[in-house]
Amino acid sequence: MIYPHGHPAANYLLGHLVVTTENDSTFAFCNWYFFVGFGLLFGRILQQCKDMDKLYRIVLFISAPIMAAYIALTSVFGTMFLSKNGWYYAASLAESIGLLSIDMVLLSAFYFLQKKVPANKIPFLIEMSKNLTPIYVAQWCVIGFVDSVFCYLLGFVIPYWAEYVFGAALIVLTYWIAKGWRLLQKRFKKQRAEKQG
Repeated sequence: MIYPHGHPAANYLLGHLVVTTENDSTFAFCNWYFFVGFGLLFGRILQQCKDMDKLYRIVLFISAPIMAAYIALTSVFGTMFLSKNGWYYAASLAESIGLLSIDMVLLSAFYFLQKKVPANKIPFLIEMSKNLTPIYVAQWCVIGFVDSVFCYLLGFVIPYWAEYVFGAALIVLTYWIAKGWRLLQKRFKKQRAEKQG
């Protein structure tokens, strides 16, 4: 839902909470808290769950058709924000549910994958799950840098297909950044312990 007001300053201030205009809004809190709230709820469900296999089967059964419909609406009909003319940070409730369904399918698939495949066969995925927060922070630092320098300052227009290539490269790059960050943290902790000891 977009709530435009007449003045850019009002749009900008209000744009932190709800989407106002494309130029004056950022990642509006009310639009994106949906994911945080769902994550907290799902975390509580996981804590109280007695049968994880059953839970993840139900999650997969519900989220897979939603994901398929969402991807079809995006790629075939171009109506959702992953499409060419989409407006990424102005997610509607339907778009949020669609994105969340992708997350839940991947989460369920990873749960069943790690039950069948030994951890030493999928070290990249295991490491990514351990470093999720640093990867997330690094991704937004890289995205902000690329967007600010190449798109705003230099005026590059990234082709639609290249966004997906960039996204794949970003996963690998931020994986290594996060891994390096964890190694630095361990080194600093070790040095601090040696100084105190």
